[in-house]
Amino acid sequence: MNAAHALAAGNPKRNRLYVRSYDEGERVVIEVEDNGPGIPPEIMPRIFESFFTTKPPGVGTDWGCPSRATS
Repeated sequence: MNAAHALAAGNPKRNRLYVRSYDEGERVVIEVEDNGPGIPPEIMPRIFESFFTTKPPGVGTDWGCPSRATS
């Protein structure tokens, strides 16, 4: 979902997002490729930190669940 969120909204025909998975011995490999803007070098060291996000507060730390409105 992060790759899809990072794609430009203004030109959907240009956007590309590929997800591949395959077995490699005892492991499953999942690859995600897109033509979005990429990850800035200063952010790269943090991408596997739990709950790290560059999104606004309340968006992006819900462990893959759709955003929920709160009252």
